[in-house]
Amino acid sequence: WNSWRGRLRAKGPLPAQEPQRQRPSALDHIADLVEDGHIGEDSVYTLRIFGQQLGDQGGDTYAWYEEAVPAPVALLRAGSARVGYIIGYAVSLANDLGEQLKLMERQYSADFHRELSKEQDKKPTDLEIHYWPRLAAPFAAFLRELGEAVRLGTSETAPAERWGQTVSDLADKTAWQWLQGAPRRDRSLLTASAHFDDFQLARHQLQRTFRGGLARYSAPPEEDA
Repeated sequence: WNSWRGRLRAKGPLPAQEPQRQRPSALDHIADLVEDGHIGEDSVYTLRIFGQQLGDQGGDTYAWYEEAVPAPVALLRAGSARVGYIIGYAVSLANDLGEQLKLMERQYSADFHRELSKEQDKKPTDLEIHYWPRLAAPFAAFLRELGEAVRLGTSETAPAERWGQTVSDLADKTAWQWLQGAPRRDRSLLTASAHFDDFQLARHQLQRTFRGGLARYSAPPEEDA
């Protein structure tokens, strides 16, 4: 999941002049193979994603990641940019919720003057460690369901809405575990509760933004109809 963060992010409303994008030729090749009957349209491949995070000097590797995600052929050959934006909003929601969990934990620590070193600040928080691994299976299910929707011509936003609810529920569960998992009293409890409430407000706002983004791509543009 770490290698997906930031790769497909929807940045709110599209600019008046969209940047030019070039479709990878490999996807056109897959489309041709499907048309010729060499690959089944319901086939699902596995993409292996590799990434690394470099240190401050650029020469040393701070962390590396390897992940595998399903890649339905129906998604790989989809010519509609709408599908890409739906995936972008889905990934962005997960990333933004993760950032809010991180912010909640860091701000709570800051209230008690727990300064982090530069190296500590780079490390994932306990909340991030509990949150991100739980998303792998739901995200794989989302991609498969989205591929089926594209293949069958059914609603593409329906699987995205299910994903949005799932990831929001997982973030909420992670936050509750943080609030209830450590013994707190007096000021510590009040401070943790205040940051938890701030997180809940942010979570609901991110859900509204996500639903608004999906609504913009819930149907093909008129010229494609």
